[in-house]
Amino acid sequence: MADTGFVLFLVLCLVLAIWSVRYHGARLKADAVQAHARLVDVQTRQGVEHFSQTLMTVNLLLGSLLESGIAERSASEWQRVLEDGLRNAPHLRSLALLDDHDRVVVSTHAGDLGLRPGFDAYLPRVGRYSDLLRVGPPFEGRNLADGREIDGWCGAQPAISFVPVVRSLSVGEGGRLSLLAVLNVDYFLNRLMQIGEASGIDFDVMRFDGRLLFSTCRESHSEALRARNALLSERWQSGVESGVLSGALSDEPGDAIVAHRLDPNLPVGIVGWMSRESAIAQALAEMRWQQWVLLPLLGMVLVGVLLAYLFLRRAGQRERLAQYDALERYGRLLDALPASVLLFDAGARLSLSNQSWRRAVVMHGAMDRHDAITDVASFAGLFAPMEGARGQADSLLQGMLDVLNGRELAFDGEYRLAPGRARRYCHLMVRRFDPGTQSGIAVMVRDITRQREAQSEVELLRSAVNAAGVAVVVTNDDAVIEWANPAFTELTGYTVEEALGRKPKELVSSGLQNRTFYETLWATILSGRVWRGELVNRRKDGRFYDEALTIAPVADAAGHIHHFVAIKDDITHRKQLEAQLRVLATTDALTGLANRRAFMEALQRELGRHHRHGRALGVMMLDIDHFKCINDTYGHAAGDCVLQAVAGVMRQSVRTADVVGRIGGEEFALITPETDATGTRELAERIRLAVAALEVGCGHHSIAVTVSLGLAQARPGDGPESVLSRADAALYAAKEGGRNRVCEE
Repeated sequence: MADTGFVLFLVLCLVLAIWSVRYHGARLKADAVQAHARLVDVQTRQGVEHFSQTLMTVNLLLGSLLESGIAERSASEWQRVLEDGLRNAPHLRSLALLDDHDRVVVSTHAGDLGLRPGFDAYLPRVGRYSDLLRVGPPFEGRNLADGREIDGWCGAQPAISFVPVVRSLSVGEGGRLSLLAVLNVDYFLNRLMQIGEASGIDFDVMRFDGRLLFSTCRESHSEALRARNALLSERWQSGVESGVLSGALSDEPGDAIVAHRLDPNLPVGIVGWMSRESAIAQALAEMRWQQWVLLPLLGMVLVGVLLAYLFLRRAGQRERLAQYDALERYGRLLDALPASVLLFDAGARLSLSNQSWRRAVVMHGAMDRHDAITDVASFAGLFAPMEGARGQADSLLQGMLDVLNGRELAFDGEYRLAPGRARRYCHLMVRRFDPGTQSGIAVMVRDITRQREAQSEVELLRSAVNAAGVAVVVTNDDAVIEWANPAFTELTGYTVEEALGRKPKELVSSGLQNRTFYETLWATILSGRVWRGELVNRRKDGRFYDEALTIAPVADAAGHIHHFVAIKDDITHRKQLEAQLRVLATTDALTGLANRRAFMEALQRELGRHHRHGRALGVMMLDIDHFKCINDTYGHAAGDCVLQAVAGVMRQSVRTADVVGRIGGEEFALITPETDATGTRELAERIRLAVAALEVGCGHHSIAVTVSLGLAQARPGDGPESVLSRADAALYAAKEGGRNRVCEE
């Protein structure tokens, strides 16, 4: 039966090996598909980000050209501005200015003059006076003059093509001007090819409505590809902005791994794909190697193991029959012992094991049957070295053989059961056994699992805490430090030896927290609850740092608190980043004043106080006179100097409670809380006179500056827009009255 069982076991091993190879192959293919799906998704995201960033750059360029002095420019000035805008813009072919009848009146490409491109097919479809960037259909050709719209994408990517985008701006009463930019498709194709060439990924750039703009695929688009793009367009229109489709990742059919992503701000998206065959090619090669090399080699090894087992089995049976009578007497004696005992004869074969051992191996799963042990080697094979010990398994076998051969009188050691069996730890004692009839060794096995696991748990916890990146401190119930990990030294500058026996407040207290803060902290932890919070502490070198602190009380079975465990994390860098982000979000980069968003929020708050308490509130609008002429005459750098000088005058003229902001190009606004109309007018006059006295130096030029100011007082029910509108109307009156003056609503 034993021989038959061993043969069946080897057959089972072979079957499991074959199954494992096939399962591993299936996993290789699945993992390859997943990995390439993630790659396609990541590179599609990169393509969308690059394309979107470039379109946003074009949008900003068109918006800035339209909004900066649009009414005063002549055709020649527009020609120069457009040529300057086209310079250093490889993503653009040309720029053109269109009048209210959508006719090209100025263009960097002379052949486009007089053309009237239609915008019905542009996305998004909005009113004629919308200022959104609209994306047109693809054209074959180099520019508008020789372009032919591609209607229905059946062939390959044209050798020369472009995509027009347009942005409009309302001017005057009912009129508008538009700027049309011709995108250089070759620029985007080169970039997308750089992203996907190494991994064999192709990209389709489509509009929101599914119309293909351009593609890196060198072959004609098949009906299946066009149907796939139509399906993705429907997904975008249903609200699904991104996703990955493959046979292994979704229920969608197809032989390609497809990732799609729609830009959230523009009506365009990108589809990236690669064939599944190329994705799993390496996995298929690995499967073939395993089937034709690994499996035959494993079969030969199993046959050799079977032959060796049969030989040893038969030799052992002959010798055991001769010693059966003597072992029976020893067996009755050993069965009476509570400890697990095994006897091995002079040939290193197992002679006898008592009932305690047999019960132990069945209980702990050391082996399937206790009689699977035949000799010293198989017994030693049950055990593995203790964690961290090398060569200990060989030392067990060698130690037993040394005692058996008389080189040593005894051998002792601690081992664990080998992997794959129950997790048990044992202390083994090997002694010489010579009753007279036969000689050998006696092995006593004592289970030390509980002691070992307790020791390992303590060591594991100590290692984990010592390796933690945050400081951990243990104090007694009087807050005296008893233990700290190495991260405490990195955080505070105090060594562990310096900290032991002292209280944290003696080392790191900054004095910036008030008494109520610490009273709340102690009340929480003394009630047995965990306290979490943030505070400012001081390092050994005197530097302050922000700290996230968690304190947990440790109580005994009766509920008496005897220790506290504190976890301290340095969050100084996070606090600094938060402060920087707040400044960037609320400050105008050029002048250092509040930006429009921050100013409107401050105005909303002050209006709330005005409505609650009925106190006076003044609002002032300031505009630099003839600022466009300054820019045109002296350059934009001079204009920036003037803006900074005026901002400096306003900053120096106001109180701490006042709020100054830059809300437009050369427009500033000022909030004067608790100030009536007279006080607001006096402040406005001081600012006007201070600005008029300025001589702004820029290079070799000295520029005289004047400003016009409009004033308004908050009224019941006012909102930010209404009070600003009245101040703006007063500012307009000051402009109409000859500039360099103050007007009230």
